[in-house]
Parts: sequence; structure tokens; C-alpha cells
Amino acid sequence: FKENYAEIKFDVNGKAEPNCEYNAKSCPKPDTFKYYVNAYGKIVEEKPQTYQTTYCITTKITGSGSVLPSNTYCGLTNGTYTLTAVPSPDWSSNWENNEKSITINGKDEETSVTFTEAPKACIKLNVNCANNPNICGSYSISNGAFSQNENEYTACNLKPGSYTVNVTPKSNYTSNWTTQTVTLNGLDQILNVTLSEKTYCAKLNVDCPAGSANLCGSYVINGNKEMTASSDYARLCSLRSGSYDLLISSVKAGGKDKYKVKPENISFTITNSDWEGNASFEKLVKNCKEDGYFEAGGKKFSCPFKPTPLTKAECEAEKDRLGIKNCYTNSDYFAGAVKQCGGISGLPTRQDTANIAKLIYPGISNFGTVGKDDYSWSASRIDDIVDKEFLSILYTNTDYLDMSIIVREDTLYDIPHYYCGRYFYLTNTFWSCSMKRSEGRYTICLIK
Repeated sequence: FKENYAEIKFDVNGKAEPNCEYNAKSCPKPDTFKYYVNAYGKIVEEKPQTYQTTYCITTKITGSGSVLPSNTYCGLTNGTYTLTAVPSPDWSSNWENNEKSITINGKDEETSVTFTEAPKACIKLNVNCANNPNICGSYSISNGAFSQNENEYTACNLKPGSYTVNVTPKSNYTSNWTTQTVTLNGLDQILNVTLSEKTYCAKLNVDCPAGSANLCGSYVINGNKEMTASSDYARLCSLRSGSYDLLISSVKAGGKDKYKVKPENISFTITNSDWEGNASFEKLVKNCKEDGYFEAGGKKFSCPFKPTPLTKAECEAEKDRLGIKNCYTNSDYFAGAVKQCGGISGLPTRQDTANIAKLIYPGISNFGTVGKDDYSWSASRIDDIVDKEFLSILYTNTDYLDMSIIVREDTLYDIPHYYCGRYFYLTNTFWSCSMKRSEGRYTICLIK
């Protein structure tokens, strides 16, 4: 049987006519008849109307989307059918390539599809700036907007994709970056940016007699920012726009300014550019190493030297010219000192030795410029009060001091082989007299 009912034809008289089925006009007396029988043996005269059985595919939808041809796909006969999932914008389905094949075999079928919204995320921008971030610059993001919470800028509910973050510094600020591209795929991203106020340099051109600027003085801005001095200038950078005061100070020598500087103070303003100025030094304190002499009490004195002794014969030959009273020994250091000083008048006075002592030992005021010229001491023992800055004028090694400034021959007792003067050591000073043959000590001359 090809259908539910099969046709059976009967001819009641065989081949005899009329051999036709009933028709009111052409075959009123038919001899051929049709009957229909089904698979169960039921016979009917009229051919029954038959229907082919069809089925449905029902798709359960979770989330935002639809299914084509329909989520209730009916009128289907046995066979294999392809359904297509259509996600809403920014959603995706759990079907591979958004398709699914369903086979019908004599019954309805059910399936399901789940649509999932694409994950959204945030971009956070941390702004590192000494001032309020809005003072330092402005901040924007493509296809979104930042909200601010103190130094943090946040843009959220962003779909997957690429976003451009822009940082625009204000005119007096710089940024370590200005544009970055961020790709989101459901995870938050954090960016950090640093904005700094623009800084500039202050340069002072220095005319220093000693050569390099650091040998003449120090250069301090606003009381606590020391400029770096070298060559013929001093410089300090990392200065923001604003007003500044520069103090220029001379190096010291013997407790006094070694140079006179012009100008001593400079007030200047930096406005979005570097500043440059000028200063010059004039030497005040004379230095033995540089000038060949030093000053004390308004007089000039030679650098300390060790006298070259005269023999007694040499002393006798020149004593009248030099003003020496007695020649005593063949190693007369007193006579040698007098000769190198150009005579007795070239020796310092006792007051001169006191003036020099005040520079070497600034903590002591009385150095015995009056009284007996004998072996009595005019000052007590002195510990750790030596002005080594002044000693640097006299000596290269400021940890050494062994000097006997010769003033005159011994006149108190008229001992021919003695001279008198002031003795200087790191720990004490005193007035005394020594033998003319004493050697190894330094002395000085008065420069007229």
C-alpha cells in the first residue's frame, strides 16, 4: 500500500461492454466499480481524504536573541533541519557558529539555545600629580566618559573593543604619556599617568679670580637650594615658574671673606624659560699660596719660611748693615732670618705677633703685648681652638703648626746668643726667648 487506503477496481461482466464507471450522461449503467481498502481490511466506496503526518522543532530561548526559521518550527516531515541562532547586539549564543542541526524521525523534537551578554568592563586612570588633577591636565576616553573620584578617573560599562585614552597636560605641565590604546575583553584595565609641573634652570655666570666658581663662593637660592658651581658658572635646575632670591657668599680665609662679590643678592623670576645672571668676585684676603704674603692688623707679612743660618764670619761682615748687635755661632738662624727680612726693621713687632695670634686663636683675646720680655708665658694652654681656615693661608697642611716669629735679640738680659719672639703650636702659644742656633722652626718677615 502506497497510501492509507488502496484502490480496488471490479469489472462485473468481464470484457463485455460498456466497461465504464458510472457517469450520468456517458455511463448510466456502469459495469466497473471502485472500492478502497485500508491496511486493516476496511472497505469503503468513496476514496477517503488522506493527510501526511508532520512534526515540530521547538527551541527554548534563554537570554536575548531569536532562532530562525522560528523557535517553533512546524510542518516538518522526517529529515534533518538546520536552525540558526541570532543573538541581539553584544550578545553571543552557545551554538557553534550560531547553528544547530536537528533530525526528525517520526516525532517532535525539542532543543534549547542560551544567549549570553558580552562582558563589560572598566578603564581606570590613576593620575599622579602634586596638585589637583584638573589643575594638571584634562582626561578623555573614546566611546565613553570618565567620572572623577579624587585622583582616579573611571569609565565603566564598556563593551569589548579598543578604546583610546587621551591625557592633555596644561601649558605649564608635562606628562609621561599623552595617548594610550586599551583593548577590553571583559576584564578591567588600569592605567597610570604622571604629570609634572615644567621646571627650568637658573644659571649664574661667575667671574672668579681663582678660576672655577666654586673656589670663590657659594650660591644659594631661597635659603636652601644650593647651586652647583664649577668652571665659570653656577647652576641649579628643577625650578618651577615663580620668584626666587639668590644669595652669593664668599669663601672664608682667616675667618674673613676672601672675596668681595658683586652683587651679593639677586632677585629673579622664572616664567616658562630658563634664567641667566652674572656675578664677579674681587679678592680681599691675600693668601700665601696664591699671593706670596698674608695680612694681619693692617700689615703685610711674608709666608712662613725656615731661615738659612749665617756663619759667625758672615754675621760679623753684615751685622752693622742689618742692625745685629751680637754674632755668636757658626749656625746663626737669627742672623739668617734678619738677613732674609732685610734687616732688624723687617722683623715683626711684638704687637704684630699678638695680631697674628688673634687670627690663629680667635677664642683668645690677651696675648701679652706688654710686660717683661723674658720666659714668662702670656697666654694659657689652648686646646682645639686653632682657626685652621686661617692656617690654610699660611700652610698647605693645616694639621701642622711649628712657628717662632722672631722679633728681636734678647735685650732684657743682654744674652748675646739668644733671640726673643712668639712661639706658635696647635695646642698653645707663648712669648719666649731661644738660642740663636735653634733650627727647624718657621718665621716671617714684615713686608714694607
